[in-house]
Formats: sequence, C-alpha cells, structure tokens
Amino acid sequence: MNKRTIAPALVIVIASLMGGGCLTSKVTPVGTASERDRVRVNSYSLLYQLLEQQKNVSKLLIIKRERADLKRLIKSIASASAAGAKTLEKFAKEDGSLPLKQSSLPPG
Repeated sequence: MNKRTIAPALVIVIASLMGGGCLTSKVTPVGTASERDRVRVNSYSLLYQLLEQQKNVSKLLIIKRERADLKRLIKSIASASAAGAKTLEKFAKEDGSLPLKQSSLPPG
C-alpha cells in the first residue's frame, strides 16, 4: 500500500470510530429489597469461594517447575486471594446478614 491509499482508509476508520460513539446500557436495579439482599449475598458468596480456591493456586508449583517470574506472579495471586478472602470474612463477621458459605448463583 502506498501513502495515497493509506491516508483515506485511515480517515474513514477514524471517522467511523468517532461517529459510532459508545453505546451505554441502562442498569436496571433489582426490584425488591429482599431480591437485592439475595443478589448481594450470592455475589459475596461467589467471590469468597473464588478467592478461597485461588489462594491455593501456588500449590501448583509443588508439582510443576516454572520460571522465576511466573512463580512470583502465581505467589502474588495466591497471597492477594488469601488477603481478599480474609477481608470478606471480616465483612461477614461485622455484618451478620452475610453468609459466605451460601452457594447459589445470582439471578440473571
């Protein structure tokens, strides 16, 4: 391609990107307070379960040898997940209405 064909193509791409804009979607709140509470509890429970699983990801290093930089990343993920799980446990202790062991998917 030469400069004469690249320039018009570039202008068309830029114009289409600028003209297209971003489409934003409306977030509709969940109906009743009990539904919101159920979604909140389910969301916290799912996050807690994920963090509980990920905090053990460094155990993979016992059976598989990896490069030093990947080892550091895996250990960082494991420690961040463990810290996140502890934070959620603290939230649950302070808020008695937050059972973290509930395992059901939120609606939607």
